[in-house]
Amino acid sequence: MNYPVKILPEALKDLEEALVFYESVSIKVKDKFLNELDKLIKLIADFPEIFPAKRKHYREALMKKFPFVIIYTFDGTQVTVYAVFHVRRAPESKPG
Repeated sequence: MNYPVKILPEALKDLEEALVFYESVSIKVKDKFLNELDKLIKLIADFPEIFPAKRKHYREALMKKFPFVIIYTFDGTQVTVYAVFHVRRAPESKPG
């Protein structure tokens, strides 16, 4: 089933920062980042419980080629994305 995905403003801000950085590297790298992110979001929407709950009820989906994890919850009807978190950021700033 394809559940609706709501991306919170904090996650959009994280995403915008990543896009600005990768665009400064190259448009090709930015496009690869977006492509991988899009595939992972679609996987989460189809199978929201496939990734483990790490902290409280927050689940984490690690990107394979980029150092980011998507932090989200699933309430049975909707996926809510809280962060597109760079894994090298301070862990205490991670949601949850």
